[in-house]
Amino acid sequence: MKLDEIKFPEKIESKKIRLRKLKLEDISVIYDIYSNEDSAKLDDWIPYTKIEEAEALINKSNKDFVDKSELRYGIEDVTRNILVGSCGIFGFDEWNKKCMLYYHIHHNERNKGYASEAVKLLVRYAFYELKSNRIEAYITPGNDSSIRVLEKNGFINEGLLRQMEFYKGQFWDGIVMAILKRDYEAK
Repeated sequence: MKLDEIKFPEKIESKKIRLRKLKLEDISVIYDIYSNEDSAKLDDWIPYTKIEEAEALINKSNKDFVDKSELRYGIEDVTRNILVGSCGIFGFDEWNKKCMLYYHIHHNERNKGYASEAVKLLVRYAFYELKSNRIEAYITPGNDSSIRVLEKNGFINEGLLRQMEFYKGQFWDGIVMAILKRDYEAK
């Protein structure tokens, strides 16, 4: 994986969803996703309280896209042409050929397969275009729906990292889930 030789695609599509760069027109949906207190309970972000925070996230994601420090996409329902979430790949480790992924789905759009489909597209892209060998995700214990999304995509629970991060004024444990390219190809 040599990031300087790779051009991140503007979009990645399946029959159900389109992963695409975020636009300023997405600001209200991004704000809805990241201002939802219930969504933030088991994640490391604090709910947004101002629309400017959503604008800053969109601007940062587009800068990171150019800098190749993070690949963040909006998740768009192809048939309804609406944004239903965001997802991305980050933590690129070129030497060890690994990266991490994440996803956030709008609270009104959960349990419709969007997260599973987004993970499927990101995994394929990371293995075949970025030439990754390993993809990781860290899940807060109790986030069972997120664990199911990853298991559905072939990720293995590798264990618990005790007090791995400090946010929201306390230490949090994290479940390490990962998939290797050989596991993916064996599926």
